[in-house]
Amino acid sequence: MKHNPIEFLRERFGTDRRYRYMPNGGNLGDNLIAAGTVQSLDRSGLNWEFMHGGRETVSEKDVLIYGGGGSFVDLYQGGIDCLRFLLSLGQPVVVLPQTVRGHEEFWRSCPNITLFCRDQKSFDYASSFSQVDVLAADDMALSLDLSDPLLAGILEYHAKIRARNPGARRVLNAFRGDTERSSSAASASDSIDLSELVHPRISEKTDIYANAVLFLMSVAGFDLVRTDRLHVSVAASLVGIDVELFDNNYGKNSDIFRFSLREKFSSMQLMGLEKVNL
Repeated sequence: MKHNPIEFLRERFGTDRRYRYMPNGGNLGDNLIAAGTVQSLDRSGLNWEFMHGGRETVSEKDVLIYGGGGSFVDLYQGGIDCLRFLLSLGQPVVVLPQTVRGHEEFWRSCPNITLFCRDQKSFDYASSFSQVDVLAADDMALSLDLSDPLLAGILEYHAKIRARNPGARRVLNAFRGDTERSSSAASASDSIDLSELVHPRISEKTDIYANAVLFLMSVAGFDLVRTDRLHVSVAASLVGIDVELFDNNYGKNSDIFRFSLREKFSSMQLMGLEKVNL
C-alpha cells in the first residue's frame, strides 16, 4: 500500500513538532523533487524549515526529513553521508521516497529510521533490514501541482506554442551522459542532457521554484520528449507532453514506471531495451 509521506508526518508526529528538511542535492531533476516537497509541506500547514547548521540548531521537538531521490545506490555515497549526519543528531529521521540499492553495511547497522521507497524493488530490499521502517510512496515530484500561481504560466505557454503551429511535431532528445547511461542509448549530436545543465542550490524556496520553472519551461516548447532521465520524463508529463522513456543502466526508470508513472501519466510510454535510434 502506498502512503502520502507528508500526511504520514502529520499522523505520526503531529503538528506541534518542528520539521527540518534537508533536500537531496543534485541536478535539475533533484530540484523538481524538492519543488514538489516544498509545495506539499507548505500546503500541509506543518511547521517546517530547511535544515541548516549542525547539532547546535536541533531541538528535542525536531523531526528531521531527508529529501527523496536516487542517491541511495552503490554509484553514489553523498546521500548516505547526509543521512548518517542526520541520524547522529539523535532526533527522528524520515527519508522521503528514494531508490535503494546496495550500501548493505550501512543499512544493517543504522539505527531506527523511517524510509519511503519509490519502487517495489527498493521496498523489498530495504524491508530485509529489520530496524528500518519501510513504507511505499510515489516520487515527490509527481505531487507537483502546476496550477500553483508560481507555476501556472508554464501550461499557458505550452498551450500557446501548440496552437501557433498545430501540425508541427517538435521532438526533444534528452539522454544521459553520465555513469547511469544505458548502453542501449546511442550518442546523438542533437541530444541535450537537460538535467545536467544546472546543478542548482537546493536550499531556499525561491531558488527551488525558480529552477523548477526553468526546468519545466525548457521542455514546454516540445510535443514529444525522448529521454532516459527520470525527471525529464516527469517534467514533460506534468506539462502534458508525450514521453518515450528509456531505462537507465540499473533499471531505475522501468521500476518506477511500473510502480507509479504508468498510472499517473497516460501519455508516457516505457520503451524497450533496443538501441535508441536517434
